Amino acid sequence: MSKVKDTNYLAITAMLAARETKMLSAERMERMIDAPTNDEAAKILEECGYGDLSGLSAKEAGAALEAHIAALFDEVEGMVPEAQLVQLFRLKYDYHNAKALIKARAMGVECDAILSQRGTVAPQKLLTAFLEEDYRDIPPVLAQAMVSATAILARTTNPQAADFELDRAYFAQMLALSDGLSDGGFARGYVQLQIDSANLRAAVRTRRMAKDADFLKTGRGAHRALRQHVAGQCGGCRRGGHERRRADGV
Repeated sequence: MSKVKDTNYLAITAMLAARETKMLSAERMERMIDAPTNDEAAKILEECGYGDLSGLSAKEAGAALEAHIAALFDEVEGMVPEAQLVQLFRLKYDYHNAKALIKARAMGVECDAILSQRGTVAPQKLLTAFLEEDYRDIPPVLAQAMVSATAILARTTNPQAADFELDRAYFAQMLALSDGLSDGGFARGYVQLQIDSANLRAAVRTRRMAKDADFLKTGRGAHRALRQHVAGQCGGCRRGGHERRRADGV
C-alpha cells in the first residue's frame, strides 16, 4: 500500500475549514443558555446544522443529537485516507457501551438510554451479541474483553476490576490502530497520553477507595505494560520479538 501524504488530506481539510463557521462555538452556547425557551435554543443548533429540534422532548432531542454526531463520525471516517485514524477516537464509545451493558445486566436494569451510537460497532448489534453470547460479528479484542469482564464481575462483584479488564483491551486496540498510520507519530503519542492518564486515574481511584497496592496493580500494571510497548521499551520490543499487530487481532 502506498504511503499516505499530507496532501491526501487537503480535500477534507478544506471541507472542515468551510464548516468551521457553523460550529457550535462558545458564543453560540452562551446564546443557547440565555435563550428564553427550548425552541429558541433549538434554532441556534439548527444554525449549526443539527436539524430542526424544536418541539422535541429532552429524550427525543438527546437521541437526535446523538444520531447527528454519529453521522458526522461516519462522514469524516469515509473521507479520510486512513479510516483507522477516526476509529481511534470512536473506540471509547464501544467500550463505554460494553461497560454499560455488563453492569446493567449485573444490576438487573436497562441501559438503552445511555448507549452511544458513536462507536465502531452499532449499540444494538453489541447488545444482541452480549445477550446471545454470540460475538462472531464483534471485533475479537472487544469480544474477548466483554467475556472476561463479565466473568470477573460475576466472580468478584467488583465493577472496577471489570473496568480494568475492559480498559486493558481498549488501550491494546488503540495501540493496534495507531500502528502504521502516516501521521508522524501523532496517534502513538495520543495513545501514550491516554494510558498515562488512565494510570493517574487508577492511582487516584485506589487512594480514594482506600484499596491496597495489589488493587492498583490490577489496573495500572496493565496500562504500564502497554505504555512500555508503545515506547518500544518492553522486553519483547527490545528483543525484536513483538511484531506490529493488526487492529482486528491484538
